[in-house]
Amino acid sequence: MKGKLLSIFAETQMHVGIGRSETFVDLPFAREGITEYPFIPGTGIKGSLRHHFGVPTKESEKTNDSEGSEKQELAGSFGTQDSAGNVVFSDGRLLMLPVRSLMKTYFWVTCPYVLERLNRDLKVLGSEHEVPIPTVKKNGYVGNDHGTIVLEDREFKRNGNEGFEKIALTLGKFIPHETTKRRLKGQLIVLHDDDFKWFAKYGLMIQARNVLKEETKTSKNLWYEEWVSTDTVFYAFLLTRNGEDPLLDKLTNEYVQLGGNETVGQGICLFTEVNL
Repeated sequence: MKGKLLSIFAETQMHVGIGRSETFVDLPFAREGITEYPFIPGTGIKGSLRHHFGVPTKESEKTNDSEGSEKQELAGSFGTQDSAGNVVFSDGRLLMLPVRSLMKTYFWVTCPYVLERLNRDLKVLGSEHEVPIPTVKKNGYVGNDHGTIVLEDREFKRNGNEGFEKIALTLGKFIPHETTKRRLKGQLIVLHDDDFKWFAKYGLMIQARNVLKEETKTSKNLWYEEWVSTDTVFYAFLLTRNGEDPLLDKLTNEYVQLGGNETVGQGICLFTEVNL
């Protein structure tokens, strides 16, 4: 199967929900069942791209003009209720998570398991590129020498820079902006899997949202949402079931809205093709 690797770079804060929960966070971010990493369901990516390109979902929405013909050509990529589309959409997997620090504005963190999983996904796409998997101790990091660093309220000591140059070079390809890419090497660190999971589970933003009564401007409904921050990096891949597909050719550099809160500017992501 032919495929394409995509970076999903959060240009704004984003909430991709899974409904309500019984915890104090009323609307948590979608999470993987085992790792508890935040992720973007493939159904959400597929629906957002379909909406972005204006592809009709019903026969009655079809038009006969040139624009309608182009959209109709893409309809085969997404499919209908009666037939599967030509493109397989993966989930959006977490690659780099921004975490607050006392030293810098933030550090991008990743971990050996995330890098291992990236290598496996690259093999699905037929790529021979392989990212080094460093050895990291708990409460340690691999990366440039920043001495002892503090992330949130936790201290981490350097464990060296095993494979870091190639890791930074590879992950830099998932950042679409040159100015942002230039600072990656100085802000990227690799944490132990357990430490990364802790930040992925507890390090996301919790934001209070409120609806006011029209007459009194007092609270009518208060709830809490979980967001990933700007500059969070996910990736996904698309595979075609029948060889070539126009969606793969068209999707190279697109701003797409994902998740909820569209009217308040959340969920704007830049989808870019990654070549490894």
